[in-house]
Amino acid sequence: MGWLLFGAGQLLLGLSMGAENANEMGYWQALTPDELLGRVNATRRSVNRTMAALGALAAGLIVGLIGDRPALIGVVIAFTAAALTAALSPLREAPNRASPHPSGQRDAQAAACHQAPD
Repeated sequence: MGWLLFGAGQLLLGLSMGAENANEMGYWQALTPDELLGRVNATRRSVNRTMAALGALAAGLIVGLIGDRPALIGVVIAFTAAALTAALSPLREAPNRASPHPSGQRDAQAAACHQAPD
């Protein structure tokens, strides 16, 4: 029964990550100026990968010090606090712009790139 629950949890995690990742990336790309997209994405990915590695090390240390059940209870409390913080914060009022550029600026840039040489 344990492996079945684990598999179901992993399936739900995979599905939710796929939906969340596409929405998150679209949001950041809409807000980030075109000339900074590469730098912003590289920085975000570097921080993400670094935190994942440090989190694994910290989790191993904490489980080794206090045991797996208390560590898991602490994680549940931390994730609940994070969810409540996000739900009650101004995050829900974050900018929602269809295009971060003034009207026509992106079209003018695209046209300039595709002009035939004189």
